[in-house]
Amino acid sequence: MASPKAIQTFQSLGADRQKRFLLFVQSPYFNTREKLWQLTDYIRHRTEEEEDWDATGASIFIFGDAQQQKPLTNLLSDLNRLLEQFLSTEALLDHEDLRETALARGMTALSAPRVTQAYLRRKQRLGVQDPLSLHHLNRLADQFHFQQTRQHSNEDLLESQKQLTLFYLTRQLKTWCELLNRRHVLDLPFDPEQLNLFRQILESASDLIDTHATSGMYRAIFIWLSNQESDAWYDRLQADLLDMLAATDADEIREVCAYLQNYFVRRINEGKKRFLQELYNLFQYMLAHDLVLEGQTISQWTYKNIVTVGLRLQYFDTTESFIHEWYSRLPEQDRDNAYYYNLAALHYESRQYDKARKLLQRVHFTDPVYYLDSHCILLKIYWEEGEDEAIRSLHETVRIYLLRQRSLNKQQIQLYRQLFRFTLRLFRLRYTSAHLSATEQQRIYRKIRTDLDLQEEVANRGWLQDQWKLTGGFLKITPSDNEPTEEVE
Repeated sequence: MASPKAIQTFQSLGADRQKRFLLFVQSPYFNTREKLWQLTDYIRHRTEEEEDWDATGASIFIFGDAQQQKPLTNLLSDLNRLLEQFLSTEALLDHEDLRETALARGMTALSAPRVTQAYLRRKQRLGVQDPLSLHHLNRLADQFHFQQTRQHSNEDLLESQKQLTLFYLTRQLKTWCELLNRRHVLDLPFDPEQLNLFRQILESASDLIDTHATSGMYRAIFIWLSNQESDAWYDRLQADLLDMLAATDADEIREVCAYLQNYFVRRINEGKKRFLQELYNLFQYMLAHDLVLEGQTISQWTYKNIVTVGLRLQYFDTTESFIHEWYSRLPEQDRDNAYYYNLAALHYESRQYDKARKLLQRVHFTDPVYYLDSHCILLKIYWEEGEDEAIRSLHETVRIYLLRQRSLNKQQIQLYRQLFRFTLRLFRLRYTSAHLSATEQQRIYRKIRTDLDLQEEVANRGWLQDQWKLTGGFLKITPSDNEPTEEVE
C-alpha cells in the first residue's frame, strides 16, 4: 500500500528539516491537537527505522483501536496542511525579499502610526533593493501619509507602481531565459509571437531595467540566449560584472552565475581561451561568497570544473590547495572519487604521468563523466608518450562505450567522439606518416585544421589546436592560406 501524501512529504524533508517540523507541530501557535503530536511521533520512529507505513499500527498507537481508520485519514489531512504551512514558513525564513514583503503587508493592517513611521524610516535608511518589497513599502508609505499627514501626493503610489512593473519584468525576463535555454538544450518549442511581444515590452522599459542590477543581468543573459553567436552583450557587461553580481538579489545570484558559467564554457569549447580567465574569476567570486555550496556541501561537478579551469590556466599551486581544502566539503558518497580524479588531472597537467595513472586506477566509473574524462587524461598521456597501440585501443574502447551509453545526450556524445577522432587523426599524421611526401603531409595537416574549425562540438578544443600546431612544428610544416584538399585517411 502506498504511503499517504503527508508521510511521503515528511520523509522527503531530510533529517534536519524533520526535526524542525517536529518543533513546529509542538508549537501551540501552530497546533494544539495532541493527537497530531502523537501521529508525527509515530511517523518519525517508523521513518528512522525505515519501516513502511502501517495504518493499523498508527490507529492503535493514536486511538487505541485498529478500527479508527476514518479519524486517522482526517488526522493525516490535517498533518498535510501543517506540512504545507511549515514549508511556506521555512521559505519565508530563507528568503529576505519574501519576509520584507510579508512584513510590509502586515504593517499595512497595523493601527500604530509611530511604529509604521519608524519602520519606514528604518527601511529607507537600510536601502531595500527588492522590487516587490519596495512596491509594498511604497504602498504603505502612501497609505501612511494620506492617513496621518496633510502632505498628500502621488509620489509614493507612483513609485510603488514602478517597482511592481520592475518586479514583473524581472520575472518575465527570468522565465524567457529559461524558455530560450530549454529550446537550445532540449529543443522544446514555444510561441514565437509571445517572444516578439515581450521584446517590444522590454524595449520600451529599457531605462527602468537599467535601475536594477538583477533585471540588468537577466536582460544581458536574455540577449545572449537570443543570439548565442554574439559576444557583444558580454563585452558591454564585462567591466562591471563583479559589481553587478554583488548587487544581484541573493535568491537569484546562483542562477545568474549558472548562466554565466554556461556561456563561458561554450566559448571555451569553441577555442576562445580568454574566457578561461573569465570563468576562473567567476569561480573565485563564487568561492569567496559560498555560492558554490549546495546546503553545506560542494557538488562533485562544481569541484571538478573549478579544478579543470585552474589547471588549464596552469595555476597549479592554488588548484592543488583547493583540491585538498575543499575535499571535506564534498558529499561523502562522492568524496574519494572526485578527489582521486582531480588529483590525477593535476598530476597529468604537471607532467607526472605515472602518478596520474595510479590515481586513475582508484577512480570508480560510477558515472559516464568520470569514465570519459579519465579516458581523456589517458588519451593525452598516450599522445605525449607516443603510444601507438595504446591510443588506438583507447579510441576503439571509447567509441564502443559511446555507442552503448544511453544516459548521455547527443551533444555530450559528439563532444567526446570528436575529441578522440581528431586526436587519432593527428596522431597518425605525427607518428605514422613518414612514408608520405611533404606535400601530402601538408595537405592532411591543413585538412585536419579545416575540419576542426568546422566542427562545433569538440571537447578540449584548445588542447587539440595546441597539438595541431605542435604537430606542424614536428613535421616542419608551415601552414599556408591555400584551400586544403581532401585528406587521404
